[in-house]
Order: sequence, then C-alpha cells, then structure tokens
Amino acid sequence: MNSETKIISIIGVITLIIIIAGMVLASGASRNTSKPVALAEDRLVREESPRIKGANAKVQIVEFADFECPACRMMQPELKKLLAEYGDSIDFVFRIIPIHSKSKELGAVALSANEQGKFKEMHDKLFEGTDEWNKIGLKEDARFAIYDRYATEIGLDVEKFKSDLKNNRSKYDAIVDQDASDAGAMNIQSTPTLVINGETVVRGVQRYEALKTIIESALASKSATSTTETSTTTELDLGMDLSN
Repeated sequence: MNSETKIISIIGVITLIIIIAGMVLASGASRNTSKPVALAEDRLVREESPRIKGANAKVQIVEFADFECPACRMMQPELKKLLAEYGDSIDFVFRIIPIHSKSKELGAVALSANEQGKFKEMHDKLFEGTDEWNKIGLKEDARFAIYDRYATEIGLDVEKFKSDLKNNRSKYDAIVDQDASDAGAMNIQSTPTLVINGETVVRGVQRYEALKTIIESALASKSATSTTETSTTTELDLGMDLSN
C-alpha cells in the first residue's frame, strides 16, 4: 500500500468515526429532549377502551402498546403473570399506538372479540401467536383464517366475530386513531408504556418482579390515601424501548 492509498484509508476511517459519533450524539439529544408526559384524565381512558376490571379493583393499569411491537410481546408473559396474581385488584385498560403495518387490523380483531366479552383472551392469543400471523409472505386471507381459528379456540360465536370484524372496521379504526391521538397529546410516544393509577408512568419492557413492586406500592398508597388524590406524575424508565 503506497503513501497516497494509506492517506485515503485513514481519511475514510476518520470520516466513518465522525459519522458514527454524530449519529450517537443525535440519538442522545433526541432522547434527552423528549417531552415529559402530560397525563390527562379525559384522555387516559375512553368509554370505548377495552378493559378488564377486577371486582375489587384498587389499581388501574393503562397499557399503551401495539400487537405487532416486539417489546410489547416480550413483556406480555410478565404482565400476564401479574394480572393473574392481582386480577381482582386491577382495572386493566388497553390502548393501541399504531406503529406497524398491521396495527389497525390486529386492533380490529381484538375489538371484535371485545364485542363478546373476550378481549383479554384474544389479546393473549394475538401476542402468543405472533410468529404465526406475522409470517413473512402470509397473505391477508391466511391471516384472517388464523384470526377465525383463534376466535373458535377462545369460545367466540365465530360468525358474529367475522361479521363484526367486517362490518365494524371503520368504528374499530376510529378507536385506534383516538388511542393514538390521546397518546400523542399526553406525550406517550413509545410502546410499551404503562400508566399506573393515572400518575406513575413506566416505559419499556419490565420483569414481573419490577411490576409487582410497583403494584404493591400502588396498593399500599391507595390504602393509605384512599380519600386523597395526588397530581404528581412519576416517570420510570426501567426497561428497553424496542418500539421502533
């Protein structure tokens, strides 16, 4: 390698280092300048938001997620375990931030199941079956055949499910659009994001133990201040943000 070639190679390496450094700095600046959440009671939960409310619910969990989000899928086993343990004490609400190509389609599937009181069951099926319905090259007809099978497996009236999914699609899309609008207005921009009792915001994938600690704290706080409301918002970033 002659001197001229060496100089060109060195310049190339230096240029690459500068580009990578710039990308890292830009990424950090973007993360550091993100706006804090601005929770609003009228935007956090809508009348049409699917929910599973325990008989003695003292803690509300609002999850902002996307069925096609890898991070949301990663957290589902942890959240499912939590809801199984504390189900009677939890009011669980699910909102969708549509950030992937099939977000609205999957939201419509879950909302169709909700018409028959089986939202949570379909919610679980969709997350557990990601590798099936999200297979590369799978056509729309094949995906909908999978949804129909899920409907059968969770005990839905399949014909009603299919009819609701076809005829109410515009209504379901509007619900997802409202979810996205509300999330944006409150500066909730990543999935999964949990809002606990309207005041604690938890971003990213969490392990069961971390979620349990948060719920236990919320239950204790609710018992101690059952007649007092707080406007303090606490933001916790304890996990990984894999939404994009």
